[in-house]
Amino acid sequence: MTRSDEIIDQLRAELAACQQSNKRWLDFIALGSDFITEVDSDFRIVRSLNTQSMDIFSNPSLESLRASNGTFSLFEILDHAISDDLVRTDHIADLKAHKPFRNLITTMPGPEGKLIWFEINGNPVFSESGEFQGYRSVVKDITQRKEDEARIAFMAHHDLLTNLPNRTTFYNRIKSEFAQTDRGGCFALLFLDLDGFKLVNDTLGHPSGDNLLQQVATRLNACVRKSDLVARLGGDEFAVIQSALTNLDDAHHLAQRIVDTIGEPYDLFGSRTVIGATIGIAIVPHDGNEIAQLLKNADIALYRAKSAGRGRYMFFEAGMDTDKQG
Repeated sequence: MTRSDEIIDQLRAELAACQQSNKRWLDFIALGSDFITEVDSDFRIVRSLNTQSMDIFSNPSLESLRASNGTFSLFEILDHAISDDLVRTDHIADLKAHKPFRNLITTMPGPEGKLIWFEINGNPVFSESGEFQGYRSVVKDITQRKEDEARIAFMAHHDLLTNLPNRTTFYNRIKSEFAQTDRGGCFALLFLDLDGFKLVNDTLGHPSGDNLLQQVATRLNACVRKSDLVARLGGDEFAVIQSALTNLDDAHHLAQRIVDTIGEPYDLFGSRTVIGATIGIAIVPHDGNEIAQLLKNADIALYRAKSAGRGRYMFFEAGMDTDKQG
């Protein structure tokens, strides 16, 4: 074998090794869950190195962003995010300055309208002469993480049975409403108990009781405005914050609407059931300038309404506190 033959064989072996190495890395990339993409100097996505990237960019929901040559602009995709807060100014500045960027969060419309969340990391690519040629980027689908975070946040602020705001959200809203009263605002607090709920639990069982609470929550939400808040405080206890109160008639009308609506029959797995609602009402600033005082006065009004026969509402009045203690 001549020296030339040996060199050719060596080159062939090195080429085969390179091809095998390239195939190995392409296999790893193909098996990965991240999207591997390349962006040119005009910030157009010109190459996808695995099928995951091709799948997401073939989404019909993105057709409005596709250029005539079939490519997508990275900036147009970032502009498509649901919130300007996601794509920070410093990320855009890094892109325009051809710097590496990390943890850029954005969104895209996914199949069937589902929102897909992405985290993008990229490094700039330069020619040997230093000319900017684009970016190589790794795009991670963080949709599941975002959905989990949203679910945890929802659980922290809502009652899981009825999906109504819980005590934490209720107290935060009360604080916010009190801040409005400093600027002349007025609001009503309605404490609500269900009449006959225990009997439903005892005779029809807890599943029927749970179903009843869910239906009550739906009816309460239908009684209020979007600016108001309905919360479940526990058991069969609910609270309503009626914001931006203009006169007492508004609170009267809401309370009567709730009493009438809750008193309509329920279908609990085939059993027709009728319950009632008793409500105590306190008005800010007339019935309290502090949260503890307001809650106490609404509770006193509720107690007095129950004592008067249930299925009704009462406003707090001076002297009720003495009557309850007596």
